[in-house]
Amino acid sequence: METPKLSTRLIVTGTLIVLAVVVTTLLYYRSVNRPWTRDGQVRAKIIEIASQVSGQVIKVAVIDNQRVKKGDLLFQIDPKDYELQVKDAEAVIEQREAQLKLAESEKDRILEALKTNAVSRALADKAVASVNVARANLNRSKISLETAKLKLSWTSIYAPGDGYVTNLELKEGDYSNTGSAILAFVDSNSYWVYGYFKETQLKHIKPGDRAVVTLMSHRDKPIEGVVNSIGRAISTPGTANISELVPEISATFDWVRLAQRVPVRIELKKVPEGVDLIVGTTASVAVIPDKSN
Repeated sequence: METPKLSTRLIVTGTLIVLAVVVTTLLYYRSVNRPWTRDGQVRAKIIEIASQVSGQVIKVAVIDNQRVKKGDLLFQIDPKDYELQVKDAEAVIEQREAQLKLAESEKDRILEALKTNAVSRALADKAVASVNVARANLNRSKISLETAKLKLSWTSIYAPGDGYVTNLELKEGDYSNTGSAILAFVDSNSYWVYGYFKETQLKHIKPGDRAVVTLMSHRDKPIEGVVNSIGRAISTPGTANISELVPEISATFDWVRLAQRVPVRIELKKVPEGVDLIVGTTASVAVIPDKSN
C-alpha cells in the first residue's frame, strides 16, 4: 500500500520540479527577448513662464489646466509705464536729431570759413568731432527706443507652443516681478515615457528598439513607441549626490538587493484617441529588441 503512495508523491514532486524549470526558463527567455518594467512614468517638457518686465497684472486670459495654442495670450502686465518710456525715447530722438542738424550746420559754416583761414584748424576739428558725438548720441537714442518698444511688447505674455497651462494661481491685481515664475506650461508636443529598467536588462535594450507603453489609466490602449536613449548617470539615496541634474532612483530591496534601475527614454509614436497624457502618471514599458542589431 505504501508503494503506490510513494510513486504518486514522486510523480507529483517530479512534475512540480519540471513545471518550475519550464516556468523559470520561459520567464528567463521572456526577460531576454522582451525586457519589461512596470516602473515607468510619463514625462514632458515643462516650461516655467515668467514675465521679462515687472508690473501689475491687469488681465489673466486663461484658467488653470486650460489647453492653449502657440501665440495665445496668457496674461498681461499694465503697459502704461512702458508706453511712457516709448514716448520719452521718441522725444529724445527728436532732440538728438535737432542737435545733429545744428552740429552739421555749424561744421559746414566753420569748414567754409577755414578755406579763407578765418578760423583755426583746431576749431574745424572740434566742429567735426561735435558732429560725430551728436550722431553717436542719436544712434544710442534709437537703440533706447527699440529697447523701450521691446519692453512694452513684453507686457503681453503668450504661450510658447501648443500645450497646457498648469499650476496657475495668478490673479488680476497681482504684481509680477521680472524673472519670477508665475505658472507652468506643459508642451503637448514633447511627451515621452521613462521606463526604469534593471541594469541587468540594459544589455538587451538598444536605441531604435520597438517599445510598447501601457498606461495604468488606459490598460486597454497600448501606445507604440521606440527606445530613444538610455540614461548615462543615476544617483541613489545614501550616496553623495553626483549632480542635481542627475535623476535619483530609489534602491529596491526584496529578499536580496536588486539591481539598480536606469531610466530608458521612450519616444511615443502615436497616442490613441481618448488617451490624455499627464506628466507623472504611471506606465508599464515592454521593449521588443531588434534582433537584426
